[in-house]
Amino acid sequence: MEKVNVWSSKLPDAEFTHNSRIHSVHQQTPYSLLYGYDPSPYPEVRLTSAPSVDERLERLASCRDNAVLAHKAVQEVMKCRSKGSYVPFKEGDRVWLDSGNLCVQGQSPKVTPRRFGPFEIE
Repeated sequence: MEKVNVWSSKLPDAEFTHNSRIHSVHQQTPYSLLYGYDPSPYPEVRLTSAPSVDERLERLASCRDNAVLAHKAVQEVMKCRSKGSYVPFKEGDRVWLDSGNLCVQGQSPKVTPRRFGPFEIE
């Protein structure tokens, strides 16, 4: 009997592992940013009541604000590290997309254009 490929059964474990890793920029896990707490890999029995909705929403907003601030701080560091002058894009600018980061269906990579565009930033 042929062995069945069971990689899809491992996806929940991979997702849990990925969402439980601490991000280097904001020092929080993606799960805690979305839900306000980190899940336990093992089932727990809790006898305490759940926190109030207002407290949880405040905690979530605070976590997200801290993450945005951390990303902005890292963005400033990256601006300083970049060679040449950094000019951010603004609405109305026209840009080209590198095809190396796009998945174009039905075309061989050898005949796919290197860039697509120009596209206007909205």
